[in-house]
Amino acid sequence: MAKEKFKDFDAYFAEASKTDEVKIKLFDKEYSIPLDFPAATVLELFRMVEEGEDEITDSKQLDMSMQMLGKENVQEWCEKGITVKQLGEIMKWTLSLVMADEENGKKKTNLKG
Repeated sequence: MAKEKFKDFDAYFAEASKTDEVKIKLFDKEYSIPLDFPAATVLELFRMVEEGEDEITDSKQLDMSMQMLGKENVQEWCEKGITVKQLGEIMKWTLSLVMADEENGKKKTNLKG
């Protein structure tokens, strides 16, 4: 019997993404942070590293933060007064979890916060 040549990646990714998140506490509230980042954002990070860019502009960091951490989360934190440096620390911590997972077999970037 021939192997089926069809796979429903929508269903597969929907199921896999249910466990790919962490929770953080910020401003006395718990937030869910997805650990499955958009490919375009990750590719941009790799490009920046490859080209030796050490610094990221505030607007680029805000844009990437929304893509990685969730637009609603970042907008709420901005309304509550989060600083660019604090946002960078959350991004670095989240990225470190993803990179550690990949190094343990389950990604590698060097960003400054």
